Amino acid sequence: MSLTRWRENGWLVPHEATAAQVAQLLAIAERDLAVADEIDDLDWKFGIAYNAVLKLCTVALNASGLRPSREMHHYRTLLALPLILGPDRKDDAAYLDQCRMKRNHVARIGFSGRFETYAPGLGANFTLERGTAYLLSVPAARVVSLPAQR
Repeated sequence: MSLTRWRENGWLVPHEATAAQVAQLLAIAERDLAVADEIDDLDWKFGIAYNAVLKLCTVALNASGLRPSREMHHYRTLLALPLILGPDRKDDAAYLDQCRMKRNHVARIGFSGRFETYAPGLGANFTLERGTAYLLSVPAARVVSLPAQR
């Protein structure tokens, strides 16, 4: 595949980023990496570092005159990397996609007042923050139910 094919498929759209927009993305990435380096909580560290990487991949995509379409924004931003930087970055893009999938293991409390989610291999390494479970590892399957926020 090529960036041209991705554009033809509607996965990427033309975008002319300004110098200020690129500078802002780079500043956010730099800030996030510095913050992630200081945090002891591994799920927050992972989420913040992931955000930094996403911003850096966005800069690469914007430098190519493109941005992802609305659907599957993170996926397309990360997987475009070898199309921009060359096929030797395919393993990097695959790794970043694994990080994206790990980040997406989030369950939220719904309108019913509680949620039940089946998370294959949900282990003890998760935290609850404002009704959201951030999963760090998946060693054993079980169902998690949380009460409604009051």
